[in-house]
Amino acid sequence: MQQPYQNSQGGRGQRYPQGQRGQGDQAQETWKPIEIKRIIEEDNPKLLISEAERLARQLGNRSESKEAREATRTQIRRLFSTFRQIEFSWPHSTKEDAQKEEAKKAYFELVLMRPKLKYQAKRQQSLQKLAETLDAGIQAVGDDRQKLARLMQFFEATVAYHTAI
Repeated sequence: MQQPYQNSQGGRGQRYPQGQRGQGDQAQETWKPIEIKRIIEEDNPKLLISEAERLARQLGNRSESKEAREATRTQIRRLFSTFRQIEFSWPHSTKEDAQKEEAKKAYFELVLMRPKLKYQAKRQQSLQKLAETLDAGIQAVGDDRQKLARLMQFFEATVAYHTAI
């Protein structure tokens, strides 16, 4: 945890040194949506990494207002776990009827994540950008397991950057 900033009078001042605090607020005003559709459709690791880092920085944005405070690691990991379970339940091939049925169930679960994400974003404002990005990602994935794997790579990179920030 970052130490409180000592002001020139020797007392405790703002939480962050002058110039550092306002950066998060500026970033919110100029927020450009993550290019999740390009990440999923193209196999471009540089784009995936840069966009994951940008989203993680937004999720780690520290703000004084209770509604806009940073997303916690636990909140993000819970969502990540749910997505990971869906990925694991989706078979790699669909040659047999049983595998086709499992793939259909996994796809259904993935689509049901869209309203769950909306609900989470409404309850916890800090998850708004993540929820919007994942929602667009789900739409881009469709019923293609390969695209789901790219969405998961993006989500995993976002979690890693958020933890490191």
